[in-house]
Amino acid sequence: RMHQFLKLGTTTIECKSGYGLNKSSELKSLEVIDEVNKNHDIDMIPTFMGANTITPEYKSNPDSYVEVICKEIIPAIKKQGIAIFNDVFCEKGYFNEEQSIKILNFKYE
Repeated sequence: RMHQFLKLGTTTIECKSGYGLNKSSELKSLEVIDEVNKNHDIDMIPTFMGANTITPEYKSNPDSYVEVICKEIIPAIKKQGIAIFNDVFCEKGYFNEEQSIKILNFKYE
């Protein structure tokens, strides 16, 4: 796919994590993005998108999942040092505005 992007004139793409929905899967996704980026001519911009849906175990208490994202996953992503951006799926049935702001503005010490 990366070769096809270049062939069609695309030189930079954003690549998002967010499909594993847990810390280890997010870290692994970003590692794969980083590895491909290092070994291919296309520029890949890695984005953490662990907040793309609320996992089934947190459906009844999504604010608890927001806490997991902020206090467990984001610090691990920051320590890994690959992701450049953080993205949230802010839409009815997913993350509301307040939750999205909390995730996007989260600062840890």
